[in-house]
Formats: sequence, structure tokens, C-alpha cells
Amino acid sequence: MFKEFRLGLFVIVFAAASVVLGICSYLTDRLISTPLHDFLIFSVVVSALTIVVLLLLAQRSQPRVDAIVLFILAGLWLTMGAYSQDVIGHQFCYGLRGQTIPAKNDTTSAYLDFVAYSVPNSTRSVSAEGYCRRMKTVLAFSWAIFVFLTIGLLRLLTLVNKIYERGNLTIGLLRLLTLVNKIYERGNRDIWRGSISDITYFEESPVNKSGEYPREYPRDYPRYPPSSPPPLPNTPGQTHVYYPANSTRSLQSQVIQQQPGHSVIIRDGRVTQVPGSVVSA
Repeated sequence: MFKEFRLGLFVIVFAAASVVLGICSYLTDRLISTPLHDFLIFSVVVSALTIVVLLLLAQRSQPRVDAIVLFILAGLWLTMGAYSQDVIGHQFCYGLRGQTIPAKNDTTSAYLDFVAYSVPNSTRSVSAEGYCRRMKTVLAFSWAIFVFLTIGLLRLLTLVNKIYERGNLTIGLLRLLTLVNKIYERGNRDIWRGSISDITYFEESPVNKSGEYPREYPRDYPRYPPSSPPPLPNTPGQTHVYYPANSTRSLQSQVIQQQPGHSVIIRDGRVTQVPGSVVSA
């Protein structure tokens, strides 16, 4: 469940970042020599970086790496959304219908009140409405990516499983820490350095690698095969007798209360007590 949620989140963010990268690359090719070049370069770098990072995280990652990277990416896309809002947020695209942006040296248009620039060494014209709608798309996808990354980060770090089951995702800043600590308590001391795929929800069984015992108990917890009896405490005045169970192959124990001054004799599955000390031959 956790792995599928993470992969789905990466697919959505990857697709949205690809859309932003395509639009910004198109605008960069035409407007790189304008005052918008800072925004265009930033948008291309952020979207391309997001795509590369998600591809790397999808291969293999660690919980702490996922948490840090998602936090950084969410911050970058928050900046991207605010930057886009500052550039195009106040403009209504339908008011620019039919207008074009001349693409000649040292020329501008009535679009100057919206964004002043010139496109040298070109005879092409740019549709003001088309430019506006592309920038609006970048703005919308930037905020959407930020929201998805934030939801993913909150989902990973949710502390209270009961609140998560009720659908409240806004309180989930410690989900990942809780899951990892739960697995750590099961005995997997290397979970922070292990693969993110080893993380499971509370209701799921722990991921056990081949050849390893399940991690419900610490590593140093003694384990015994079914046919071997575990050691029992040596309580004064008590004798622990093991005998085969009727329905299983494992051994069961019976506690005999030893009387003072008596010895316990076990023979053919029968337990008797005799006065004095008995020395076995």
C-alpha cells in the first residue's frame, strides 16, 4: 500500500513537471532575450531537476532521503508558483485576444503594460493570448505540483494512524518517522539506511528478506526450534518437566512443586517424589 501510494505520487508529479518543462522550453526558445529570461531559466531548471530526482528516487531511496528531497522539491515548486503568480497572475488572457507581440529588433507592443520586452533577430510574432495562456498553465501546474508534493510529504510523516484512517491528511507531519520507528522496534536496526520499499503500514506485515527471521522481536531475542524447549527460570522448590504434546511435535512444560527434603524422580513420563536425596546411577 505504501509503495503503491509513493509510486503513484511520483507518476503524477513526473507528468506535471514534464508539462511545465515542455511549455517553458517553448517559451525560452522565443523569449530568452527578454526580461523574462530569469523566470524561464528557473522554471526549466526546477522542472528538469524534479524529473531527474524522481527517476532516481523511484529506483532506490531511504526514508530520510525521501523526506528531505520531498521537502526541498515542495519548497522549489512553492517558489515557482509564487514566481509565476507575480509574472502572469494579474493578467486576464481573454482581454488579449487578437493581439500579437511584434518580434523585431527594438520594437514592443501595447502588451508592454503586461510585460515589456523585445525579441531580436526574428521576424516571427508571438500571440499575446497564447503566451498568457501558456503562462497560466505553468502557474496552475506549479501550484498543483506543490500541493501533491506537500500531500506526499504529509502522508509520509503522519504520526497518528487513527487520524489517517479518518482521512485527515493535514496532520501527518510525522507519518514516516512513526513507521520507521515501528519497524526499528521490531528489530530492524538498519531501517534508516535500508530501502524505502521496506517501509510498511501499521496493519501490514513487515518486509522480511530471504533467510531472515521475522522482525516482530529484537535481533537479540532468543529463538528456538519447535523441538527444543526454551530455558525456564530456575525457581527454588520447583522442577520444570518437559513432555511431548499430544497434537504437536513441540515440547510442553509441567511445573512440579517439590516438597522439602524430597527428590523428584521422573521415569517413563511419571513423576514421583521420595524422601531424601537420590543419586542417579
